[in-house]
Amino acid sequence: MDLRKALARKPTSLSLNNANLASFPSELFDATQLVELEAFRAISYKGNPAMPAAIGRLKKLRSLTIGGNAFATLPDAIGDLGVLENLALDYCQSLESLPKTIGKLRALRSLSASYTTALESLPEEIGTLSALESIALTNGALKKVPAALWKLRSLKVLALPEEVTTLPAGIARLENLEDLHLGPKALASIAKEIPKLKKLKRLSVWGRIKALPEEVGELRALETLRICHLGLDKLPSRIANLKALTSLDVAGNKLKTLAALVRGLPELRELSFGDNPLETGEKREIERLMRLPPSKRAARAPKADSQKKQRKASSKPERIGRAASTNAWLPLLLADADHAREWGGAGDGEEDESSDWARASSAVASAEKTRGVAAAVDVGDGKGVVVVLAVGQGIATFFRVGERVTFCETFCDDERDTLFLEWIASEPDPKAKHCGKVDIESGRGMALATMFAGEEEEALDFDLTAGTYAVLVEEKVDLSWGRGRRGHLIPA
Repeated sequence: MDLRKALARKPTSLSLNNANLASFPSELFDATQLVELEAFRAISYKGNPAMPAAIGRLKKLRSLTIGGNAFATLPDAIGDLGVLENLALDYCQSLESLPKTIGKLRALRSLSASYTTALESLPEEIGTLSALESIALTNGALKKVPAALWKLRSLKVLALPEEVTTLPAGIARLENLEDLHLGPKALASIAKEIPKLKKLKRLSVWGRIKALPEEVGELRALETLRICHLGLDKLPSRIANLKALTSLDVAGNKLKTLAALVRGLPELRELSFGDNPLETGEKREIERLMRLPPSKRAARAPKADSQKKQRKASSKPERIGRAASTNAWLPLLLADADHAREWGGAGDGEEDESSDWARASSAVASAEKTRGVAAAVDVGDGKGVVVVLAVGQGIATFFRVGERVTFCETFCDDERDTLFLEWIASEPDPKAKHCGKVDIESGRGMALATMFAGEEEEALDFDLTAGTYAVLVEEKVDLSWGRGRRGHLIPA
């Protein structure tokens, strides 16, 4: 990037992200018209990361992103940015303190400093930021917060790291707080004040603890509760009072019963409960309940466990193999193996807009009918379908179930789990999206991440009877074994 040319255009917005600069250039601070400046990881590893006091000259700045740089502190002049609304300091791992002058940023609405592993405290002056609505300080070294924080009556979002184990009294004064993220010890320290957070809609607790305060059940406006992987062997009994709750994540705990709670939450629509030592019968009952409209769950008596499948299964699944991506985003190409071998992937690099990878990405992004889930593409002399399951694992596992092939991207610890295999074997959901058709002429199908070439080892080549196959993709699910999404190749 030629910074001088960029500045000559008098921009109001400038990005120096990953610019690999030796230091912050002096001419940058002559651009007093700037309203937005992004300089995430702008300074090279061997450069001088110090933020000059001249930053105070950019008095029109409303948004400043300077995370990922190695400065130990900010200049006092940061307080001169009187109209600044957003300050992002994430991944500033050498940042040890914030200047007291930060209290002069009276227009500031958002402050984020997550992954700041040297920042252990906040200045008292933060309590003067009357416009502040969001503070995100997760995954850092912060160990305490000042009581002045409770003066921020506009605050809606407060996210703290687990290292903050005790909070000063007074959080109930945050009368507009809607979103709270904190460790279990910090939550326990404010237990008596929890019921006074009348507007709290989302609560996330991370760390390890055996029990949560009963007062959590008094948050009558709560809509989302995330208490996963805490080691809980039971839930507070008052959680049944959370009648507004729509999303509950209790995965990775030690819970032995849950179905009764599910019946009693009239608005619950999302439930993550995998990796708990529940009996198989209870798991089936919970999955059955979550398929019902919330209003009908309470009236349904528990059903005795049986080997009856959630949806009729046609055959026992036979594992074929896996196709993997180099990252969590898995755009998967499905095609006849002979044609797929002509697929070029990303070519010399992901920036090549003429590559097969770029062509596939563009096709999926513009696919209105499937809402970015899948798209038909030309593959060599044939046709294929690109599918994006978007679960985040980056690995698709393929199974043969009778005449169809079912593929899935999941977070599942044990693919031998009885209910996982029942899910694979069950009939396709009638509401699955129809994403196109694939013609198999050679008697072999191929699946591979679109960034790879068809000749590479990452491709999954498998037997598939010649013919035309419809490609279906279902919605994501959260079930007893974990979460995931299925797709199918079904004889048309």
